[in-house]
Amino acid sequence: MGIANEQEQREAEQLKLIAEFRINAYQNPVQFKPENLGQKVNSSNDEYVNSLSTDEQSMYLTIKSKVVDEIQNAPAYVEKIYQTQLDSLNWADPKIVIFGDQIIDGAGGASVSPNNRYLFFTACNKEDSKGGCDLYYSKIIDGKPSDAKNLGSVVNSGSWDSQPCFSSDGKSLFFASKRPGGYGGADIWISELDKNGNFTNPQNAGSIINTSGDEMAPLIHYDATTLFFSSNGLIGMGGYDLFVSKYSADGNWSEPENLGYPVNTDRDEMNLIVAPDGLAAYISSDQPNGFGGFDIYKFGLNEAVRPNPVTYVKGLVYDAETGEKLNAMVELVRPETGELFTRSESELETGAFLVALPMDQMISLNVDKKGYLFYSDHFNTNSKSSKADPVEIQIPLKKLKPGEIMVLNNIFFETNQFELMESSFPELNKLVAFLNENPSIRIEISGHTDTIGTIDYNNELSEKRAKAVYDYLISRGFEPLRMKYKGFGFTKPVDTNDTESGRSKNRRTEIKIL
Repeated sequence: MGIANEQEQREAEQLKLIAEFRINAYQNPVQFKPENLGQKVNSSNDEYVNSLSTDEQSMYLTIKSKVVDEIQNAPAYVEKIYQTQLDSLNWADPKIVIFGDQIIDGAGGASVSPNNRYLFFTACNKEDSKGGCDLYYSKIIDGKPSDAKNLGSVVNSGSWDSQPCFSSDGKSLFFASKRPGGYGGADIWISELDKNGNFTNPQNAGSIINTSGDEMAPLIHYDATTLFFSSNGLIGMGGYDLFVSKYSADGNWSEPENLGYPVNTDRDEMNLIVAPDGLAAYISSDQPNGFGGFDIYKFGLNEAVRPNPVTYVKGLVYDAETGEKLNAMVELVRPETGELFTRSESELETGAFLVALPMDQMISLNVDKKGYLFYSDHFNTNSKSSKADPVEIQIPLKKLKPGEIMVLNNIFFETNQFELMESSFPELNKLVAFLNENPSIRIEISGHTDTIGTIDYNNELSEKRAKAVYDYLISRGFEPLRMKYKGFGFTKPVDTNDTESGRSKNRRTEIKIL
């Protein structure tokens, strides 16, 4: 027998690694107790889970049903997109999704954007397709999808493009494609949104994620850093396995981690959806004792592969005087770094918005609309609880006119100090931009305190804090003649000083339009 060549040696080493992985996986199974979603959702057809809304009240799925091909007089299959709503604790009967006034055959892989404003999906063999299967989108207006539109030749190619997923930071569209330039048959690609809201040329996710095999069904979690996907090119249990990888601050993906046995088996595991809190996941599987074909199951996700937990902010933006619903820009920012976490808009028709809210950190909220004072707030979330309560908030915007006051809720000082903390800079920069956009206005910066301490002490502290904001604006080129500052101590409370919550509201920085 001749000496094995290098290729044979590599194949033998790969087979050894696969065998060792599978032995270890069988000996150390992960917890997996799939719970069938029931016969309202599942049937004798194949049901494939696609996406879950950020508030977990709505789920999109693809149903593959058998029909009769009248020309061939033989069975055939058709795929369509459905939606089911959570009714109390149970999922309701799925309803077919109508795009405008059209039902689309040969469509699936629907992914609702985390702000619930857009629905991305795959449709095959359409008149406007660039290849066999293309990516499409539909704008959701008052809960109803509009006419579907092809994402165009920048995103779509002459090859198979499918399985889209839009990130919660509003920046990136992940999808699977067999286009040239990848590492194997199907790779995961990413198209970024530019500052004008247009998708850019897709970039390959790289060799850490993609292999010479096929990588499919990307799911970028609501935390905007954790990627779940399916692959038959990475070491696994056989066929397609489910994996997870995290995007680090240095701009690289971590080595993909197999979700383990028996989540993965020697069959194909393709579709996985993970809830915002990271505790639960949904999978399509042909488990025994199902309702036929592939059914959708829910299970508790193994702690080792959970993403960073996320909850959400649901709000309503309206005119403070008239109550008119407003279309406004909504941003969540990490104040420690100034990094934008997500950007969205409130709906023109309803003023409503929904954005993912990361946990275990400080997050600032800014809402602004031209002709109005901007609104700011902040949230301290804590992932140590099993599930953070979502935030529901009413946001009345005040028209820009003399006498109106806005509170800068994201200006921070250490206790009894008057030096601005760095976490204040994103809000102050927002104020600078606001003042530059409105060059005719003059402002008064006012500082306010609670009642702890003497009158003289609080008057001095509030004056120094107001001056700190004044000095920062001057350092950014703002004209001193357009502003003045004053400290009011605790003479103008907006809440009780008998509770810490009330005192916190009284400790504030305000801007008055002069």
